[in-house]
Amino acid sequence: MDPCVDMFRATMFPAAAFEPELFPERNSNDISLPWLKSVLNPKNRIDSLDVGQDTKWSIDGCGADGTRLFAIPHFARSKGPLRIDLYIPEQKYYREGERLVDLPICRHLVRVLDVWSANQPNFEKLYMEMPFGSFIVIDRMSVDIREMTIHLVPVYDVELQWLSVPKLQGKWNIPSSRWLETIDISQLKTLAQLRETITLVRLSCKPSSDTFVFKSTTDEVRFLYDELRALLEMEAHPNVISKPLYIVTKKCAFGGKVGVCGFIVEYHPAGTLRDVLWRTHGSEALSLQDRMRWAKQLVSALQHINKSEFSFYSDLKPTNILMVASNELRNMNILLIDFEQRCSWYSWSPPEIYYIEYIQYLTRERPEVLDQEFKSMLDDYLAILGQPPSVVDERRHYSNHRLPWLILKPPEQERAQVFMLGKILWCLFEGVGSVNSVLTAETFREPEWDQSFPEFRRTPGYLRSLIRRCTAGAMEWRGMFPLVIRRGMKLFPKGRTGSCEVGEAVRFIEAGQRKAAGIANTQDLAILAFLEERPYLQEIVTALLEIEDAVL
Repeated sequence: MDPCVDMFRATMFPAAAFEPELFPERNSNDISLPWLKSVLNPKNRIDSLDVGQDTKWSIDGCGADGTRLFAIPHFARSKGPLRIDLYIPEQKYYREGERLVDLPICRHLVRVLDVWSANQPNFEKLYMEMPFGSFIVIDRMSVDIREMTIHLVPVYDVELQWLSVPKLQGKWNIPSSRWLETIDISQLKTLAQLRETITLVRLSCKPSSDTFVFKSTTDEVRFLYDELRALLEMEAHPNVISKPLYIVTKKCAFGGKVGVCGFIVEYHPAGTLRDVLWRTHGSEALSLQDRMRWAKQLVSALQHINKSEFSFYSDLKPTNILMVASNELRNMNILLIDFEQRCSWYSWSPPEIYYIEYIQYLTRERPEVLDQEFKSMLDDYLAILGQPPSVVDERRHYSNHRLPWLILKPPEQERAQVFMLGKILWCLFEGVGSVNSVLTAETFREPEWDQSFPEFRRTPGYLRSLIRRCTAGAMEWRGMFPLVIRRGMKLFPKGRTGSCEVGEAVRFIEAGQRKAAGIANTQDLAILAFLEERPYLQEIVTALLEIEDAVL
């Protein structure tokens, strides 16, 4: 099947076990459209995809689900980012790689936007006065531009979530010496929108050739503020992203409040660890010394975070590890980024984290069917652990994304991080940019690999046992691969695995309940045994140094 948004909901999450059949087989002899509307009819084909030299729009990229595109009119590139993204209907296919601008659909959309905006009176003024995070929405796609209805939709929700600098200072109680200089968004000049939260900009207060990253969000602002607070409070470390350079504010379109809309950090063009592993896969460009150095730097960064007020890092994956370098790979060092503290994809999280996430997800997404059974289980588990009522929202739902981490004690949090570290070490020493064992929304942004965790091909033997210990409890070691696989740009389901995953989560939580209550039986202890198999970070440091002394 071709990937689409509905398909991801039906395969990536625990509720897949309870979904109806979304993709019934169709008779290949069915004729879905009459000739007058068929794409085979020459009159229904696009006559040209040439956008011309004087186009007024460009598209920099897109969101993970392919329905949100970062389309920017050229006049807005000389101004601060407004994050007015383009939303299109589901197209039932994905993009391969990152050259989105070369795809025919994007060239068609640029033509559509050119025609539409040219026919809007005072469009530039209207656009620049829109609230931050507004939408451009296309109701339906068509080869005929005249049949496409486009709306510029003001959205006030993002700006309503913003807090002023004094409000944040009073809320966080951070010493004034740690606060940053504030600049208005008008001092930013948009260069490119790389990701949902990452905009490349230039600053009027810096030399015109310098490029920086403006981090913002059009989603839940609280996560952006959590990251800002963490970066302000944390002590410096050479392998952790440094304190932002500036806090960025903007006057709200409604009400006149001046709110914090993001912050500025340094730009590192070498990309992420995933990017480097893509570029060097199958070559000898990275030596064992390089990989060992990065492994030690990563452990050092995690130890530093654990000793800080931040206490743990919950989203360790190659895309959150920046490479800081000159032009030579051997001069690269790693830099850990992204401190929003959301839980990671199931493919990276340890089972003790994603089992709790499973139950959270089910109580939130399928309350009409599952709320009582699964929520009662989570209630009982949290009560045994002595969790306060504050972990529950006003609807008595466990919606806190950090809950699976917050219920762990510090040593347990450390071993949960070790699990993610083990998968990073596998990627690092195998030279592969992803574990490739679980489908995520990022899957179709990545090249197709012929290797998945935990298959070893290139990792030296003396490192394999360490990686296996770090990833104790991973479903892949038990042969429990999700039975939805990628081949090229299509997905091939082999079965429905959701009920199996949910069953594993239930057994784990029930065993944890009995252990916390002091009544665990032999079977319970066997289910939880993997938690004791993983080493602590200092043990990994010692092992890496011993290996380095013996081999290098």
